[in-house]
Amino acid sequence: MASSDRLMELMKEKGMTKYRLSKTAGCSATTVANWLGGAEISPSYLKKLSEIFDVSVDYLMGFGELDLVLPPNMQGANLSGAKIDSQFLNYILSRFSQIDQQNPRYESTRNAVLSIAKSSGLEEMAKSYIFELESRNKVQKEKPTPVSESGPFTDEAVEIFDSLSDAQKEKARDYLRYLKAQEDNQ
Repeated sequence: MASSDRLMELMKEKGMTKYRLSKTAGCSATTVANWLGGAEISPSYLKKLSEIFDVSVDYLMGFGELDLVLPPNMQGANLSGAKIDSQFLNYILSRFSQIDQQNPRYESTRNAVLSIAKSSGLEEMAKSYIFELESRNKVQKEKPTPVSESGPFTDEAVEIFDSLSDAQKEKARDYLRYLKAQEDNQ
């Protein structure tokens, strides 16, 4: 898929007009129209657009979801209906496990991996691996995260920490690491 098609698709998903995208990206509406007409998008704007649409630069450039997990020399290859062996499937699954489940393309990438595994007769192997991966990630998210590793906390402290957003939790962790480093330096 060409960059222009991918950009149009993303704009439709977000209900974004050329004018609105131009204002958000900091360029003219003519520039956006040129991109949609097939003009090359400069690297600085590719980065801005990837942030605006919350997708990878590779995805914006027209690579498919499966390209997130394939080695660079295979990216862009059409693998629909491809037959792969269990060793290559293990490689794909290990790369797939590195994709954040919050990534907007996670589900479609997951489906692409399962489709290739199915066409190769390895669907059960892939399903089992993905189920284990997702179960492990779910358990890790449900565990109360200690604010610090320097001792036990009261139930109230854990409850307060659990009520924070992920961003607030990360800021709290960073601040505690900073305090610990200050304490260690004294």
